[in-house]
Amino acid sequence: MLDSLIYVIKLELSDGKIVRLADLGNFRLTFGSEGTETEKEFTSACIRRPKYTFVPGKALRDQAQIIKYEKYSPEIKTVIDDEPCPYPHE
Repeated sequence: MLDSLIYVIKLELSDGKIVRLADLGNFRLTFGSEGTETEKEFTSACIRRPKYTFVPGKALRDQAQIIKYEKYSPEIKTVIDDEPCPYPHE
């Protein structure tokens, strides 16, 4: 299924379209170019390689607003509990 999604995204982006994936967000191609003094000097070689741009949907943007950060401490802490592991190693 993901292979088909990737195929369609690539196909639509290559046609210059924005791909909207509902609440997940949007994909689009962006690119830039090197400037030239005159229009006549400008060729396709001046265009930089395109970049894929992802703009997250509202749910992901909202999630990013509530994420909390804390300083990592490399101290080793041992946690002992009597609860069995819900996903035992096989």
